[in-house]
Amino acid sequence: ALTADVSEFLATVPVAEGVGAKLSRLLHGFLADEVLPQAERAADLGLDPAPFLAVVSDVLRLYAEALERP
Repeated sequence: ALTADVSEFLATVPVAEGVGAKLSRLLHGFLADEVLPQAERAADLGLDPAPFLAVVSDVLRLYAEALERP
């Protein structure tokens, strides 16, 4: 769900298509390689990963908003 949210949000950011596509690939890789494994480990330990995922989502949204045109 987080990956879909990030993809949808990035689609609304006005950046060049090539740069946007590369950024999207990098963010998907980051989510798959770094974020989701940590969330899964937390869940395996009985911890709720939702707060961690919310922080990551908020940071990515702030980054995307910074890319918007003034």
